[in-house]
Amino acid sequence: MEEIASSIFVETNYPGVNVGVVATKEGLICVDAPSCPADAQEWVNRLRGTFDAPIRFLILTDCHVDRAINASAFGARVIAHQETHARLKGYAAQFPAPLVEGISTRYSLAREELDSAPVVLPQITFCNQATIILGDRRLTVSHFPSATHGSLWVSSEEEQVLFVGDTIVVDSHPFLGEADSKAWLDALVHLRRERFQVQVLVPGRGSLCEKSATEPVSAYIRLVRRRVHALHRAGRPRADTTSLIPGFIDRFPHDDVPMEWLQKQLKISLDHVYDEYKEADAATLSES
Repeated sequence: MEEIASSIFVETNYPGVNVGVVATKEGLICVDAPSCPADAQEWVNRLRGTFDAPIRFLILTDCHVDRAINASAFGARVIAHQETHARLKGYAAQFPAPLVEGISTRYSLAREELDSAPVVLPQITFCNQATIILGDRRLTVSHFPSATHGSLWVSSEEEQVLFVGDTIVVDSHPFLGEADSKAWLDALVHLRRERFQVQVLVPGRGSLCEKSATEPVSAYIRLVRRRVHALHRAGRPRADTTSLIPGFIDRFPHDDVPMEWLQKQLKISLDHVYDEYKEADAATLSES
């Protein structure tokens, strides 16, 4: 656990998801949950052993199951965007088997470790922006559609610390399977503007970074959109996005992930962007 500003701590050593905590005299505000059940319990135990304050809130920066599956370990009120609430509500009582299977494959976990994880619905949701005031701390939680339609950024403006979730990932393939890819590019441009004052960026995955870390993500998304658009414009079917996968595998390091899992994630991302272009064309035709 590293203190990156006064009473703001992050842990980047859990596989898959960075997590953070803002400590106040009135309680703890956590940002995201580790993906593996044992890691989530270890993180919660460490927080309880380090701080003489209860865990009051858990903020989910998006609806991805690797952030949400262990929310119940915190025993806290969950804060998320209304889109995240809608997605989790659609899962009913348990997470869908394909999503659980994906996590178990990614982290070499036994299915039994994940099958019993309940879906915890956020108790506090909002549309555009919310302010959390607890003790002597004030956090701004803002909606920036990007990796998901309900992606959030969590800002401590006084400390100039920003948790951006999967809007930025460092040395890792961005997952576009639930993205608004155009809005994602817009969010990254917004973040790079000079008037957006940030000293420390906490990405969804990878090491702490500066604004320059937005550039590889932007370049990757633009390349995905360009190649998928060319395929779609040529009249080729969605199934043909498979032919694009080899061109993306080595764009980021991948020695720590199973190749079969990575290829599947890339296929999901490429298919999703194909569907974005298909839906945009259909909307254009319906308006004409």
